[in-house]
Amino acid sequence: MKLARRAPRIPGLIVLVVLLSALTALASPQAPHVAPAGSPPRPEDPKKAALRAPALSMVVSWTATLPAPPSAGVGIDAVNAYVPLRTSELVALALKDGTVAWSAPIAEIVSPPVTGDGLVFLAHARQVEALDAATGAPRWRVAIDGAVSAPLLWQNGWLLAVGDSGAATMLRATTGEVLWKQALGSAVRVLPAAADRHVYVATEDARVVALALES
Repeated sequence: MKLARRAPRIPGLIVLVVLLSALTALASPQAPHVAPAGSPPRPEDPKKAALRAPALSMVVSWTATLPAPPSAGVGIDAVNAYVPLRTSELVALALKDGTVAWSAPIAEIVSPPVTGDGLVFLAHARQVEALDAATGAPRWRVAIDGAVSAPLLWQNGWLLAVGDSGAATMLRATTGEVLWKQALGSAVRVLPAAADRHVYVATEDARVVALALES
């Protein structure tokens, strides 16, 4: 009787087949993930969403030509932009179309105009002045201690001016009435801030002073 010959074992061939199958699976594209019915949608990748978003375009609404270069930054309220010029003039430009609403002669200012209560406030060397925002007519002018060394701060009817002598002067914005003065002990060069019935002033000697608005 003939005995059947056994097929030789080739373990190396089996390993090769397994490796080829694994590599083929990795190389082939995977089927997209399908969420089960009723499950919430997966959040979209923000980077992919940003790539699909249309590019922003900036359109010039209007351009106004000034009679002279500006001498300081621009002050703005809901109606006009107030531009001080090197020719000692303040020009009010309508925000809607750039037309000149009015212009007024002014003395040299040391910081950008500030607006509030229907007024435009200007800081001169040792004085603070208020003009009517609608017409440019002068309303009041007040002298302060020392030269104005920081931008003016308007806050809900209050107007704070700080001089290089280290004195803070709080004015009633509508009338220019001096409400109080407070010595800070050092000059102030940066814009104060207001919050929670206080004003916060950073002095040149590396301190922050909190002052009550009312007193």
